[in-house]
Amino acid sequence: MQEFSVPVINWCAWVPGIEHCRGWHEWTDSIAWDALKVTPDVSFIGPMVRRRLSKISRIALYVAHHCRSDQAIDSGVFCSRHGECVRALSIYQSIGSSGQVSPTQFSQSVHNAAAGVFSIENNLKIPFTTVSAGSTTTEMGFIEAW
Repeated sequence: MQEFSVPVINWCAWVPGIEHCRGWHEWTDSIAWDALKVTPDVSFIGPMVRRRLSKISRIALYVAHHCRSDQAIDSGVFCSRHGECVRALSIYQSIGSSGQVSPTQFSQSVHNAAAGVFSIENNLKIPFTTVSAGSTTTEMGFIEAW
């Protein structure tokens, strides 16, 4: 197997109560699970777009925003094991009950929705890839970035 390295310029993750990368170094199993009902502050996204975002998209955009550095980038990779599964389920239920789908719900249900919002909101005219690879999503994301 070929070995390779991926330079990581910056990284970020988000869960309630850990809002800065240094917090991850201090994190233990002490996080309160009730706090998971909270969503991150994405006020850097315009209000018209922000009101349509799901929790998973808010988390992805928060992390992407805090990973972004002043260094120019050529492309980006978003990774999500499940993507917009809650929104997709809602669409399936709507189809089953009324046979109709909201265009707004559908446009935000695609796997690359968060990457598209990030690109548009930051005026980035670069390619983004989205990766979903089950339990190996993180690893495949690094390979895609490489």
